Amino acid sequence: MINHLAFHAQGKIQPDNIFLVGAKAKAAKAKFGVENVTDASVGILLDDAGKMALLASVEEATRRLRDDEVAPYAPIGGVAEFREDVVSYLFGHIPNRQPVASIATAGATGAVFLAIWNLLSTNDMFITHDYYWSPYAAIARNSLRRLALFKTFLPDGRFNVAGALEETQRSLEIQGRALLIINTPCHNPTGLCLTLEEAKSLKNGLVEIAQRYPSAPITLLIDAAYWEFEDPAQNQAFMSLFQGLPENLLFTMAYSTSKSMTRYGLRNGAFLASGATEQQVRTVIDTFESSIRATWSNTTRMGQSLFSKLYRDPQLWAQLLKEQADFAALCNKRGETFMQEANQIGLPHTPYKKGFFVTLPTTKSQAVSDRLGELDKIFVVPLKKGIRVAFCALASGQVPGLAARIQERFEA
Repeated sequence: MINHLAFHAQGKIQPDNIFLVGAKAKAAKAKFGVENVTDASVGILLDDAGKMALLASVEEATRRLRDDEVAPYAPIGGVAEFREDVVSYLFGHIPNRQPVASIATAGATGAVFLAIWNLLSTNDMFITHDYYWSPYAAIARNSLRRLALFKTFLPDGRFNVAGALEETQRSLEIQGRALLIINTPCHNPTGLCLTLEEAKSLKNGLVEIAQRYPSAPITLLIDAAYWEFEDPAQNQAFMSLFQGLPENLLFTMAYSTSKSMTRYGLRNGAFLASGATEQQVRTVIDTFESSIRATWSNTTRMGQSLFSKLYRDPQLWAQLLKEQADFAALCNKRGETFMQEANQIGLPHTPYKKGFFVTLPTTKSQAVSDRLGELDKIFVVPLKKGIRVAFCALASGQVPGLAARIQERFEA
């Protein structure tokens, strides 16, 4: 067979385990009935009736959208009101803050891609934790970049700040620049949330490295796709830490509006950059805008209009915040219930705090996942370091006893 693919494009075809397991779960539901299947594979929040957790405030805001807020192309960098509003939402509580700007992206994934593509060169590495969302590796392959991993957790379950800093310094010594990606809060796939103490230690360590390498650019990218599943006061305190940074240390963020509004199919998000100077921030944002034009052209207008429609209406915004808090509490309670039972029976797990997922470490993840699906109609995603259980997709009544059922297949 003649291969029409360029050399760099060959070998990209790899099955996506998340969608493969999801397809098996869907087939099992059709064959055995929804009530007889435990589908802990999909990363979408469902209510206790098994329906998508939709927000009434978002429904109302959608009805209020005018045709001209939906149908036309959006500007390449995003609708001006949206760009202002997302900055105000995430940074507005910080007095005398550093310069900050945003750009609309195709979900938080689009923001991550833009950072990897524009802040690194061919064959450069970006740094992240060894428990990571699998598309990071796909983005690395597709953009001709490499992953550099550090151990996510210390033996006592705390986040490994020292490991992140060591890899950052190593990256500077090898390639003269560093991009460190941290997925927090509610990390996919472990449920990690950095404490304020850990975040402060990370910031101080990065500042120290930046001062030792004053001409080397360092970027911290917070992948905050699950932002609303953490306490808002905690989030604000976290953001306030990353101020007063040296010029060669850039604080950035990948934010998902499609997740925050439970409108996953809208594929809307934002990349935000905060730095020492306005020119520095503007150069990054304008460069990313050029990349958007060369990839997905511009970002869906409807999602941007929807976010601003909510944000600029005090009554709708207050309703949205309450609904988000209620759904976060529902999902996090499922996680707490599972953790309590896992601890009681000695089922190993990553240090879960909040969010959609936890990982159960095993070197035989594919075999365990297959056994659970075939024998128990329990569907979980096999990863390199374990199986991922998605609390977000489970009804609360499906959680009790689940840890024990999974443990049986671990021991088989």
